[in-house]
Amino acid sequence: MRIAVLTIGAIAVIGGTTSITQANPNAQVFDVESSDPLPPLMEEYVKHPDFIQTKDGLFEKKTQPEQNYSQDEITNNNSLDTTQKTKMLVYNDDIYIKEEDNK
Repeated sequence: MRIAVLTIGAIAVIGGTTSITQANPNAQVFDVESSDPLPPLMEEYVKHPDFIQTKDGLFEKKTQPEQNYSQDEITNNNSLDTTQKTKMLVYNDDIYIKEEDNK
C-alpha cells in the first residue's frame, strides 16, 4: 500500500511540474544597445507599422476606412490613447481600423 501511494505521489509531483512551451517561429527579438540611427527602411516601418496593438485592441493599417465612424470612435493623435469605443486610429497620417471591425 505504501508503494502505491509513493508512486502516485511521485507521478502527481512530476506531472505537476512538467511544463511544455512552444517557441513562436514568428517572434522577433530586437536587442538595441546602440545609439546609432536606424536604417531608413526600419525607421519607416517604426513610423508606419502594419499593425498597432493598444490596451484596447489590435488595429490594422488600411488605405482608407470602409465605413464612416463617429468622433467617439476615432482617435486622431499620436499618443495612441484609445478606449473600448475606438474603432479607427489615425497615427502618423496613416489609418488603422480595429481588427474586430475588419471581419
